[in-house]
Amino acid sequence: MKKIALFAFVSGLFLASCAGNCDCDYIEDSYTNTALNGYQLDASTTVAEDTCLSAGVVDTTYSGGGAYMVVGRVECP
Repeated sequence: MKKIALFAFVSGLFLASCAGNCDCDYIEDSYTNTALNGYQLDASTTVAEDTCLSAGVVDTTYSGGGAYMVVGRVECP
């Protein structure tokens, strides 16, 4: 079920890139919460390129009782 949802989400991002001249990228940032420094960036992954989405934070997901956070964001040049 998770694979189907992920496929549908990514397909939607690529379909959004078909209209007009769009150049925004959907990026997921993974963070780990440390006791001393708060959330620290672990990795960034580009999920889709050249979409027509608006810039900003799209989604934030917490796991592990708040120890891990994934932020989905759209970045435009």
